[in-house]
Amino acid sequence: MGRWRRESAQLPLLGRRAPQPRRHPRLARRGPHRRRGGSAPGAARRRRPGTRRGAVRHLLRRASGGGVVSAPAPTPTAPARLAIAGSTGSIGRQALDVVAAADGAYVVTGLGAGGGDLDTLIAQARAVRPVVVAVARDDRATVARLEDALPFCEVRAGDGALASLAPDADVVLNAVVGFAGLPVTMAALDAGRRLALANKESLVAGGPVVQAARATPGAELVPVDSEHGAIHMCLRGVAADRVARLVLTASGGPFRGRSADELSHVTVADALDHPTWTMGPKITVDSSTLMNKGLEVIEAYELFGTPAGAAGVGV
Repeated sequence: MGRWRRESAQLPLLGRRAPQPRRHPRLARRGPHRRRGGSAPGAARRRRPGTRRGAVRHLLRRASGGGVVSAPAPTPTAPARLAIAGSTGSIGRQALDVVAAADGAYVVTGLGAGGGDLDTLIAQARAVRPVVVAVARDDRATVARLEDALPFCEVRAGDGALASLAPDADVVLNAVVGFAGLPVTMAALDAGRRLALANKESLVAGGPVVQAARATPGAELVPVDSEHGAIHMCLRGVAADRVARLVLTASGGPFRGRSADELSHVTVADALDHPTWTMGPKITVDSSTLMNKGLEVIEAYELFGTPAGAAGVGV
């Protein structure tokens, strides 16, 4: 039988050292520049189910020591130890696809999820055989089912269960939805781990404390979100005081061009029919309403030290 351990959330927000000034390496240089190919920002794109998986593959490779980040990486002969918080969601599933195709580059030490889709979590654990499976749901029936199905691993449950995966990994992928992802972010950075962050709410809601934790020796934050990941790669090595403006692009979503009267009749089904990406329901609705783009502007400010008002959106 697996071992059950209840984990309580521990997120000490008080008493941290103040954020230290940081050089933010991925910012736009001042001066003129042109887009290649003449394409307009936010140009409509066809839905490409494989594109987001490709972005996850590339960013996860970088997060495990692919040459962009500066924290010490595992030796070439040793697979990177990977913990995935939010494994049953869209990004978590794609990350496991990347692991399966990576020919032993990763060993999954921990899987974590909310507990609403135990069938998927059990199937994932049987496929990758992690040391620990963690669920936020803390009821005996959930734990008993996991223990019965997964006798080869430890089962942890409770508010702090997902965050407890961080210390035993080299790379932590935080794909938790919403504010619940903040404890995972803090645990990974406080442990000096490399954090592949797909949970923008951590930065939107907890920016100051996350910034302080980024100063922990060995800690590294790599954004998984596609646009921020591209900025992270392309604009590294530039001091914050050289930034003139940072522009995020947006397609405008399925409601672009509709009148106020037409928007008043929009349904949830309409919002879930995103023209570009196939994603989970919350992020799809947020993307369709452009709420997600507003959060991305705040995320860019926290990630790259963009001066207030210097980050904008081009539709």
